[in-house]
Amino acid sequence: MVVVDASALCAIAFDDEKAGEVVARLKGEALHAPSLLQLEMTNATLSRCRSTPALAERFVAGLTRVLDLPMTIHAVDPLAVFAVAVETGLTAYDAAYLWLSRDLGAALVTLDRELLAAARRH
Repeated sequence: MVVVDASALCAIAFDDEKAGEVVARLKGEALHAPSLLQLEMTNATLSRCRSTPALAERFVAGLTRVLDLPMTIHAVDPLAVFAVAVETGLTAYDAAYLWLSRDLGAALVTLDRELLAAARRH
């Protein structure tokens, strides 16, 4: 069981250089994420489409593939996420992933260096 964040899933969705590494890490794991993942993935796709309109169809297809992955989406406790954000200095968005990984006792899969560092420190 792992909590996966948008940075890791964007690598897969957009076939970025770290995609293979993330796929290998997720193989055989039950995936979990906070509900904000869906909007973060949608926004990342929108940004990619705006910056490279010629690849918009590919980016949307990647979003669809990632959102179709078997994954348990969790509501988060806003006050608990706030506490994690204050404790770590993370944004509330990133703190939601860290909070969920703590709440579930699951490893966190991320390509976000700041989030990964906070997870290791705390």
